Order: sequence, then structure tokens, then C-alpha cells
Amino acid sequence: MIGDDDFDSFFDPEEFGCTVQLIEPGREARAVNGMWGEPQKSGRLYRSGVDPNAANVRVKPNQASLQLPRDEVPLNWKATKVVTDDAEYSIAAAEPLGRLRTLLTLVPYGNRAAPAGERGKWQASS
Repeated sequence: MIGDDDFDSFFDPEEFGCTVQLIEPGREARAVNGMWGEPQKSGRLYRSGVDPNAANVRVKPNQASLQLPRDEVPLNWKATKVVTDDAEYSIAAAEPLGRLRTLLTLVPYGNRAAPAGERGKWQASS
């Protein structure tokens, strides 16, 4: 049976993984190994050139997917900042991937407690 130790090679930065830093309120920042991307989905085959979901296409600007071992996901993930080599993210969603992994949906970091309109850096200055 596959166990926690079997996934270590997938999360190893020298193999398939990456290292991110988790900054949780009230705790020391910690480095965690994970893996970018979502697992590939399998399903029916469709005729070439015809997208069966063309009417349901949704845009996901600036979102990233990160898989972490289940035991490494912060309890208060909504308030946790994820820092990578080139960006800072907030965790928008945490979904279980079986019993050993969790899929995090990351969005650009912003202060979620700020009133609407004060969260982004994109606002025009007056």
C-alpha cells in the first residue's frame, strides 16, 4: 500500500517538487516541500477539434495549484501566506486529494481583512 514515504520523492525539489514557505499567524515561517499543478483528469475521449466544455470555459487569472502532503497543510489555511521564489499567495481553497495529499488553490496575496477596494496594488493612485 502506498504511504507517506512513497510521496516524498514527488515532493522532493530535486525530482518533481518545489519548496515554498508558509507564513502562518502566530507561528514561525516554515519551509514545506510540495508539487505544482493539479493531477491530470481522465475521462471520455472527444472528437478532435470540438471542445465539449466550450460553453463552460471559465477564466482563472493569476491562480496557481499546489499539492502538499496532508499533514503539512496549515490548520488556519485561510490566513496563511505562501511565499515562492517569485511571488506571494493567499490560499483560496484547500481540497483533499485522496488521503495523503491536499490541493491548494493559490491567488495573489492580499489582505483579506481590508475593506473592498484596498486589497489590490493595481488601483490608480490619486
